[in-house]
Amino acid sequence: MSIKFPTVDQLSKNLMITLLRFPLTVFAAFVGTYYALLINESGVSRIEELNYIRLLMTAGFGLSLTLAIALYLERKAPNRLTRIIANLLGIGLLSLYYYQLVDSVDESEALQFVVLNIACHLLVSFSPFVVKNETNGFWQFNERIFTRFLTASLYTVVLWLGLAGALAAIDNLFDVNINGRNYFRMWIVLVGLFNTVFFLAGIPKDFESLNTSIAYPKGLKLFTQFVLLPLVVIYLVILYAYFGKIIVLWTLPQGWVSWLVNGFSVAGILALLLIYPIRNNDENKWVNTFTRWFFIALLPLIILLFISIGLRVSQYGITENRYYILAVAVWLLIMAIYFILKGFNQIKIVPISLSLFMLVSVIGPFNATNTGVRSQLNRLDHILTEQNLLVDGKIVPLKEKETFSSVEASNIQSILNYLDDRKALLKLQPYFSFQLDTFLMDEETDYTRTENGESIKLKYEQLRWSDGDSKILKYMGLHNFTDIFEEATRAADYEYYNLETPDDETINIGGFDNMIPVNIYNSLGSADDLNDSTKSFKILFNSNRDSLLVYKNRNLETSFGLVQLLKKTNDDELEKHENLRLTALSSSNLFLLQITEIDGNNEDGKKQVNQLQGYLLWKKKE
Repeated sequence: MSIKFPTVDQLSKNLMITLLRFPLTVFAAFVGTYYALLINESGVSRIEELNYIRLLMTAGFGLSLTLAIALYLERKAPNRLTRIIANLLGIGLLSLYYYQLVDSVDESEALQFVVLNIACHLLVSFSPFVVKNETNGFWQFNERIFTRFLTASLYTVVLWLGLAGALAAIDNLFDVNINGRNYFRMWIVLVGLFNTVFFLAGIPKDFESLNTSIAYPKGLKLFTQFVLLPLVVIYLVILYAYFGKIIVLWTLPQGWVSWLVNGFSVAGILALLLIYPIRNNDENKWVNTFTRWFFIALLPLIILLFISIGLRVSQYGITENRYYILAVAVWLLIMAIYFILKGFNQIKIVPISLSLFMLVSVIGPFNATNTGVRSQLNRLDHILTEQNLLVDGKIVPLKEKETFSSVEASNIQSILNYLDDRKALLKLQPYFSFQLDTFLMDEETDYTRTENGESIKLKYEQLRWSDGDSKILKYMGLHNFTDIFEEATRAADYEYYNLETPDDETINIGGFDNMIPVNIYNSLGSADDLNDSTKSFKILFNSNRDSLLVYKNRNLETSFGLVQLLKKTNDDELEKHENLRLTALSSSNLFLLQITEIDGNNEDGKKQVNQLQGYLLWKKKE
């Protein structure tokens, strides 16, 4: 069998067809690649880097958005004016997205970027089928583009490995001294341009033929039937066993069960989507039965999900993470009821509804960040009112020596930190009789930056960093109480202990001939630690930090086990000096370790030593 490789003319023709078919998508890939390369360069100022990141994020968003618009227009085949308006609308949305990004990309904006991209990728999956009810064509189209994506990713990785190996060969064989940055530059170009164009070139264009296709990859069937679905069943059994435990013991569900239910539900729906085309085959009649009972079995788990996330919201308010868990729970409930009533036929409803949910979560007044900020503001108001920190609606600082709940102080600190991270501290203005933004900006700090040679005074909302939450907490007089809470939390988590002998206590050498001081802090045994030829003895912790290893001339001489000592660290008898003495033997010497101070923690039920001070004494064995 002969293999026919494509000619240069064919490759250039296919490239031109792809460029003409998806010009804006290719342009977004080029822009993203260009600014990714600039970010990777040295000598880029912080302000330039932040702007490049904004442009890179906009280009990344533009990849999926422009592709979805192009596929929709291609299928709808509107007139030239409609095409221009639709593309201008897409460019306008990208411009709005760019300008709403602040100078620094914080956690909420990064999450918003991820959610927007998922929403637009889902939009790509059904955009050619919005105007046509072709369920089989919809499935075949997504199977083709997913396969193309995997192929493009494989080709990109193999091509980069090959080119990187070639560069390394040139570098080592011809002493060319190739800059190490070139490897990553090459990766950026391949992922940004080659991978994108190769993927776009394989997107199906004959949508009508897709709807009549009966092709189904055998490997996909084997993976779904013998890997994915069995895993779904296993997790279903685990979750129902846990659900039964909650009912029998009448206990509250753990927080992480929310992620498990969400993951199980999404995996189950994905498995049903993958096996959808062959559900009516004679040998696969069980699929329809499994599908019906899957969504019925999902309902109790969705109730468990609502209880779990509801408990966290009632205790700590809404944050972006809890918002999305709650949104997925609502979406799952709608999907389960819909498919129980209507049957698992209109599978387009899955990506369409999920995409709409995600768009609502980042656009408009009820998006995740705005909802989280409102929830935390309400929670703060409730705490301030309960703790009598408000007079006529204004915050009254706590006087010195007044008592206050360290737990509530810590809660206030976490709320202020959350608001500060989302540039929302100025929403607290109604609680203060003075200008909050002026108070939050230090008089001695220069809050200006230079753009195009012009010095621009920044507002508080434009700062890339701030400690506004700490300033407000200190103004309220609560900073000392949060320190108390953090110390108590650490003590509870790690059970810190500290034992020491009085400073005026004398050391009883008891007939020993030699003595050296010992002072070890988190020092573990390693060859490098033993290379000091000026000392004949070297003392180190073992890897578990529950024994001391004594080396003489780089050879292990003896060791002191600390396990029995650590088991008694809470006993009153260990306050006595003589009980902080350990003995050990070597082939020629008797050793005594006199401990003057020892401290550590109990982590995961196991006690460890962090620091040990004292003296090592030894004499010849009799």
